[in-house]
Amino acid sequence: ALLVAFVFVGVASANTAPLADAGLDQEATRGATVYLDAGGSTDPDGAITGYEWSITGPNGAAVDPDCRTCEQTQFVPNQTGEYAVTVAVTDDDGATREDTLYVTVEEAKPPSVTVSGPDAIVSGDERTYRAEATAGDAALSTITWRVDGIHHVHTRVSGDSATVSENFTLPAGDHTVSVTVIDDDGRRDTDEQTVQVVDRSDVAGDGTTEVDGTTVEATAGGGEGIIQYDAQAGEWSVD
Repeated sequence: ALLVAFVFVGVASANTAPLADAGLDQEATRGATVYLDAGGSTDPDGAITGYEWSITGPNGAAVDPDCRTCEQTQFVPNQTGEYAVTVAVTDDDGATREDTLYVTVEEAKPPSVTVSGPDAIVSGDERTYRAEATAGDAALSTITWRVDGIHHVHTRVSGDSATVSENFTLPAGDHTVSVTVIDDDGRRDTDEQTVQVVDRSDVAGDGTTEVDGTTVEATAGGGEGIIQYDAQAGEWSVD
């Protein structure tokens, strides 16, 4: 009898390349950490075995992430513009695919502050000045008052806005009252106001003044007239 043996040779199915997912496009501010996650990548017929991140900055130069071969990584953009972030994923059969996201980086918005109060006063009179601060991209941290560049008081603040009032009694002469606000990221803004102070010896009686923020009137020494400050002209006169 003739014995015939049949041998069947199996044909391996073709590998399917993985599906890379770098994540969604992002917006960020310069100097702030950008977080990257390729965890959404999959392999239909196997497993992801490797990741490779590459980043191109707005000027075309390469930017190094904290970990080039990790599933999750991060980087800090040091200039504004668009960054192209690509992740290449490799499966257990050696096949590779890429995906790219774009990060648009803008300059961080600083806080803002304004100072208000009378432009002119009489020496020895206590007057109130007010600082109004508004946050930018980070919460407010501190407000600092200075008179003629010399530190006066430092106040802790927080949140998106703050109003702080401070009383000053200034000697005769021209002075600068300034206020600086700083946010949690160290960004700052400064505003200042020039204050002209008339000497009390030129004012008769108790030196009572009328102040509306632009004009100060007081009885002149010897009762000879009224001392008046013209804010636009920036000078005192006696009527």
